[in-house]
Amino acid sequence: MDIPKYDGNIHPDEWINDIQKYLKLRYTVLKNFVIHLKRIFLLQYLNVQIKGY
Repeated sequence: MDIPKYDGNIHPDEWINDIQKYLKLRYTVLKNFVIHLKRIFLLQYLNVQIKGY
């Protein structure tokens, strides 16, 4: 999904609301991805520490 372009067919306030929704969604997806990566790295680190390597 790309950032909605303003084409003049909707009210500018509606267009701004659409962009805000888009950016919130992108931020949420990115934040969840970063949290997932942190969990993976933490589990790998703990696994190495437990095995004594």
